Amino acid sequence: MNLTKELRPTVDTLRLFRDVLAKSIAAWDSFLLNGISCFELQDRTLLQLDWDELLGVIRGSVTEMVSMHLHLTQKLERFQSIHSSVSQLKYNTTLYEKN
Repeated sequence: MNLTKELRPTVDTLRLFRDVLAKSIAAWDSFLLNGISCFELQDRTLLQLDWDELLGVIRGSVTEMVSMHLHLTQKLERFQSIHSSVSQLKYNTTLYEKN
């Protein structure tokens, strides 16, 4: 029972982080599709070059976020599996002790 109680917050935290990353990635994708054109300048000024450089950095960060999201998803699946196994073991043990 102790392990089940310890695993639940871990699973919940991993799920929360995974979901926040997914929403952040979706927000960036939506911005690229719908809002980025508002920030594009007609002439190639230094400001536009700075903006392009900043967008490159952000794109790199979003790529890292996608990788982290995948990693968290895998970890979450692993911890959920462990949690289910421990819960099932606890349930089976309880049934066995009653008989």
